[in-house]
Amino acid sequence: MKMERADIIRLIADYPWFLDDRYMLSGMEGEQGMGRGVSIGREGFERQIDLLFQDSRDGRPVIVQVKAGRLTSADVSAMLEFKALLASLADDTRRAWHKEFGRNYYIPQMILVAQEASEDVKMGAALSGIRVSLLTGQEDLDINFSSMAELEKHMQAWDSFVNSGNRTIHEREAWVEHIFALVKDFIEDSGDEELETCGILSTTSLKNSYVRGRIFPFINIPIKYQGKELMGLYEYFDDSLAFSASHIYCDILIQAIYYSGNRESRHLDIMEKIALELLKKKGYDIVQFAGGMATFKVDRSILESPVRFKEFLHKTVEDARTLQEEMNA
Repeated sequence: MKMERADIIRLIADYPWFLDDRYMLSGMEGEQGMGRGVSIGREGFERQIDLLFQDSRDGRPVIVQVKAGRLTSADVSAMLEFKALLASLADDTRRAWHKEFGRNYYIPQMILVAQEASEDVKMGAALSGIRVSLLTGQEDLDINFSSMAELEKHMQAWDSFVNSGNRTIHEREAWVEHIFALVKDFIEDSGDEELETCGILSTTSLKNSYVRGRIFPFINIPIKYQGKELMGLYEYFDDSLAFSASHIYCDILIQAIYYSGNRESRHLDIMEKIALELLKKKGYDIVQFAGGMATFKVDRSILESPVRFKEFLHKTVEDARTLQEEMNA
């Protein structure tokens, strides 16, 4: 797919996570807006930065230059000029950069974005401390679509994914720990000593998990009542309960079926129909029922609000406990 330089710049500015999820557009004003077209250099010799980001890890500037076609050695050399210009800024410009990026303002990360590059050019860039990100092929950005419209559609979908409680691998561990902490807080606040979850999240084994074979860093949290599984929260199981950008899954267990020794009996089939009818009356849209586990979807937006998430837990736990009583009546 042929891409115009302006389109590439706009896409990366709108979706900086495509280069690195820890990059954010700089607040420095440029000709095309914040972080776009920022000029540096002294009068008579100025260069314009296509995109200026800040790395949230260390505050350093990230200079991104875009080329629509094939990279050349001249592009690598031109990129190195930015580093020299940063070391010789006029006083007022130097103060502005120091304020924005801190004392490491003159040690930028440098990225060249293009559609093609020879191995020699990529090696030369690497030896110069410049990262090359290509827009086609099987490496780096891997943008390979038939039209800009198709690409933008996918970018919007991915952006929704990133910003809907999914997190990137860099953030996911802390996020899952946060969700687990909310579950523990809810159980502690309930004051019910018969309600419990696992002590720690499973990271290397399956002992402290709900769905076996699905471990950290994915939500996989059991909730037990009176020593038995009552419900479980998880992000994926198989192709029928696949990982989704819009929802996670919650199981309500029907203990009379789940803990039965004979799950093939006609009596259990009748119990399953009764359980499904009771769940439907309680407002649950069950997407799968197997082995005494009734599965429904939970919108990921609920996980972003501690208040809403704890309200969800309260209602679901109460409904699950009531259901056990109704099934045993």
